[in-house]
Amino acid sequence: MAGAVTVSGNTQDQTGANVQGYAVFTLLNFSAGTLPRVLGTTTIVERIHRFQANASGVISGTLFGNDQIDPAGTVYLVSILDASGNEISEALFNITGSTFNINSATPITVSPVVTPPIGDTTYQRLDGGNNATGSYVPATNNASDLGSASSGWRTGYFSTSVLSRTNNTADLGTAAIGWRTGYFATSAISAAFVSKTVNPAALGAVRLANGDFLNFRNSGNSADLNILSMNGNTTVLGDVSGGGGIQANGLFLQDIGNAGTAAGSGWLRLQNSDKVKSRNNANSADINIIGTTASDIVDVGDTSGIGLAGVIQNQAHTVTMGITQKKGSGAGNYTSASATYVRVDSTNLKFTTVIPTGWKLSANCSGAISSLTAAVNVLFALADGTADNTGIISASIATPALAGGWASFSINTVVTGDGASHTINLQYATTNALDSVTIQNTDTINTVVMAFTLMPSN
Repeated sequence: MAGAVTVSGNTQDQTGANVQGYAVFTLLNFSAGTLPRVLGTTTIVERIHRFQANASGVISGTLFGNDQIDPAGTVYLVSILDASGNEISEALFNITGSTFNINSATPITVSPVVTPPIGDTTYQRLDGGNNATGSYVPATNNASDLGSASSGWRTGYFSTSVLSRTNNTADLGTAAIGWRTGYFATSAISAAFVSKTVNPAALGAVRLANGDFLNFRNSGNSADLNILSMNGNTTVLGDVSGGGGIQANGLFLQDIGNAGTAAGSGWLRLQNSDKVKSRNNANSADINIIGTTASDIVDVGDTSGIGLAGVIQNQAHTVTMGITQKKGSGAGNYTSASATYVRVDSTNLKFTTVIPTGWKLSANCSGAISSLTAAVNVLFALADGTADNTGIISASIATPALAGGWASFSINTVVTGDGASHTINLQYATTNALDSVTIQNTDTINTVVMAFTLMPSN
């Protein structure tokens, strides 16, 4: 039967010899008129079980344990009888689990061996299988102890609470004699946790002395790591020996020592006049690292300069400050007979970039230009876009002195950032549709050069 306990053991007489008797298990401790049932079912539990021993005195069988019976609190009276029905012994048992052996089970009515008290007539002693019921209440308030200074209890287990009768008037241990260890499964709650070290802090939820530490164990379980301590009157965070530094998630450091308002967000929250500083190598002065001015300008570095290991980008980290050069292909001169602007080289002589707001792009272009006929004006321009004769932003005119002779030209412009993408290209045209304009591109040296500088600028 599901949930049943397997019963085993031997029927023995008072000398311990096996007898071919039987064991009777009688269910007790339920109200008259109550039908004990198996928990969660309508199955009625038999009140009496009789297990017959074989010739070797061995009994076996099954029954429902007391922990599987409704109502709760039932027990079994186990009676051992010989073959003639004479009772050899009996005892009460609380049968639980999946097996029960009468040879090794401990009755719940073991009679303790009581040492007579000295100078007392009322006493109680528990051992063996006896369990206490009810509450232990001293006869007089504040007059009885649990243990003594010379004989203490080893371990106490409490299912609910250990309480003082009056709030904030009782102590657990003393300053000289403290409890060694406390284990709490859920919480230890107090208005303050105070160190036993001499001269702890007078206020605060956690009150430590100047030489105390808050430590954690390292991941290798080989040493402690200091989390918080004091070096004189300086607060020390973290432990250099661990090599891991300090990580902050959702925390911040805020300047509250000066009159004024600190930043309302960010991990390090300073006031407008605050500076982050470092000591110089000679230990003679402080060096500014970063701060703000009364005009809300961010100051970076000091007069000795700033060393950058990387690049400078916009705040969105989409554009990098720098200089870019573009050159002609060097595969032969560029020539056009168009009287309207056309792109010189839509592949090599262009530069496409996003110009962030607060940044500017400077474009400079130089080269050599000529026409088939002397004294004919030729046009060149810088345009913003990807089509011919559109987006002209800067233009100029050159008049070669000799037909087919080269005249130097240069042109530049500045584009103010608006957060959009821009394509700056070189375009040219002739003023005489019958007279071609030519820009030198004979090789990678004798060709057009464009230089672009992208940077923050007012």
